[in-house]
Amino acid sequence: MKKLLCLTVIFLFAGITAGTAQGILFEQGSWKEVLAKAKAQKKLIFVDVFTSWCGPCRKMAAEVFPLPEVGEKFNGDFVNYKIDAEKGEGVGIAKTYGVKAFPTYLFVNGDGKLVYRATGYNDAGKFLQHAIIAAREQLDPKPLAEWEKEYASGKRDKDFLEGYLKKLAIVDKPAAEVAEELFPMLTEEDLGNKELMSAILSFRMNNSCVPNGKVYNYVIKHAEQLDGVIGNGSLEKLRMGLSVYFRDNIIPDKKEKMLPVLIASLEEVKKMMGESDDQITAKEIRMNYYSGVHDESKLVPAVMDYVNNGLLKKDLDVLRQQDAIDYQKMREPFLSGQADSTKMANWELMNKLAANQRIMGYSYQIRTAAELVYFDVKDPQALQQAISWMQKASGYFDHFSHDAVYAALLAKTGKKQEAIVMMQKAAASTILASHEGIRNMLLDNVERIRAGKPLENLWHL
Repeated sequence: MKKLLCLTVIFLFAGITAGTAQGILFEQGSWKEVLAKAKAQKKLIFVDVFTSWCGPCRKMAAEVFPLPEVGEKFNGDFVNYKIDAEKGEGVGIAKTYGVKAFPTYLFVNGDGKLVYRATGYNDAGKFLQHAIIAAREQLDPKPLAEWEKEYASGKRDKDFLEGYLKKLAIVDKPAAEVAEELFPMLTEEDLGNKELMSAILSFRMNNSCVPNGKVYNYVIKHAEQLDGVIGNGSLEKLRMGLSVYFRDNIIPDKKEKMLPVLIASLEEVKKMMGESDDQITAKEIRMNYYSGVHDESKLVPAVMDYVNNGLLKKDLDVLRQQDAIDYQKMREPFLSGQADSTKMANWELMNKLAANQRIMGYSYQIRTAAELVYFDVKDPQALQQAISWMQKASGYFDHFSHDAVYAALLAKTGKKQEAIVMMQKAAASTILASHEGIRNMLLDNVERIRAGKPLENLWHL
């Protein structure tokens, strides 16, 4: 319970920043001059490869590059450079490094050798992680970029695939396709190798797994045996891997035909873990997919199905009873005198969370669905439905994020004054007393509502 509470608190305030330092400072010279500067300073060059029409590129430039913690890291450790892949020197640089998606982030040494690359919109935490990995890769005699080049050239022998898989695990990059190619080559001895099997299946943020693939089917059939090799939690790791594959492969590549396979795989894992489902998984996957590909015509029925026929059909009395049991267990050390609540930081908040773990999570699920409606749906009836959901969510658990999403929906439906009052309520939350960044964003949202402008961020930075 203690670990769960800590994770919850971290989640509540993920992305909060403070300070007034500047963001990334980009060099203005030629590519030749930048290479020379990096070589003289013995630094890597961070290259943001963008295009004028790329939405995620603009989002990174507006939301992530200006952050003080990002600027501190990149200005201190790298020589920073921006290129438009369709103009000037940018055309040749993008071609040299095989840039095919935007934005692409290249980490290149002073000799022009590619050390590491990443792509897409990243929040600040993930983006900073790329910087850490790139700095580490600079010291490796065979950085990730060389492995990627050999793989792209068609190298597929067992030793290479095993080494590449381990390398991807070290830098926390998805390795589902590599694992699928390697798996048929593995011997019984390999299947009992802790290092190798941990590289295939772990609690890494970017560990991924192909639904109903070779790795998936092995884990399903040998979960208990695999637990003995890499430690308990094989099925949970598999579930995480499937979710990452959904996020990084199925949605971006618009693989709608894979949804039934993914849903069946996730439902099978949940069943093996002894969890009830009531088809919530299937409904949630469809909702998130159609939101991810911005298909409003399919998102509206999917999100309605998820909330109205899924979440709102749950027996809340059961959730409250389970919360009460867990809360009593949490309180036992304090009631017996083994622990002292007066010596615990944020005790009032921790106590509130402990008493409402499942109900809180349930309200967050409703909030997430309503937030998707705000950003991706124009249908008036769907927006009114989302407003009614947020009224319910706020009744289940009082949280500033609920007020912020509720306010945004009110604003989108033309109820400006009500929206302003609700967003002000969100900004006044005592939870935000020491979190100026979030509070200022919410107050800025108040002004955007007054001016009739759309909101880009509702409750987190």
